[in-house]
Amino acid sequence: MSPRAAAQKAKVLIPKEVIPIVGFVGLAAAMAGYHVYHKLSGNDIVLNRKNPFPFLNSDKDFNPSYIKITEKDVYHKP
Repeated sequence: MSPRAAAQKAKVLIPKEVIPIVGFVGLAAAMAGYHVYHKLSGNDIVLNRKNPFPFLNSDKDFNPSYIKITEKDVYHKP
């Protein structure tokens, strides 16, 4: 197949308008995958019954949220 025919075939298969849509859908799928992994790897969910209370074995400083807010991050009125 000649390079000109390959370029013409690529134009027919993937129009320019589709590329941003594919990018946004791919980004959304990656974010959803990260969210599912983060939630399933926490101590709140039991995936097997060998250890029905995994949250009892966690450290006292364990914070399952995405962003850790400390005391100095909170604004206090003077």
